[in-house]
Amino acid sequence: MENSKTPLDKFTEFIGTVLTATEDRFQKILDEFIVTQDFGKKEAEDFSKKMKGIYDSNKTKLLSLIDESVKKALSKADIARGSEVKELEEKIKTLEEKVGKHTNAAHTHTEHHKHTEVHHTK
Repeated sequence: MENSKTPLDKFTEFIGTVLTATEDRFQKILDEFIVTQDFGKKEAEDFSKKMKGIYDSNKTKLLSLIDESVKKALSKADIARGSEVKELEEKIKTLEEKVGKHTNAAHTHTEHHKHTEVHHTK
């Protein structure tokens, strides 16, 4: 049977393996630290807060790395991201509204001149 995995499939598996290995190593480090420490209530609460801080910080870093990679891939493919498309659509809508207001104002101004001209010619 032929291996039908694309390079992207293989890369995704590789990243998953790296993250799993990192997760396993991190778990061992945490377990070793916990075993060697005396944890009272305060220490356990402090540990919890600090671990949450590390989690939040690293989650943000990972999301940023992934976002940058996606931007680079889409840029290389010359494809706009959904958020960029939405932003452009909003700008277009704003411009259309401005043009519409300008057109309506010009139309009202023209109608006023027509009415004034008719009034003056009588």
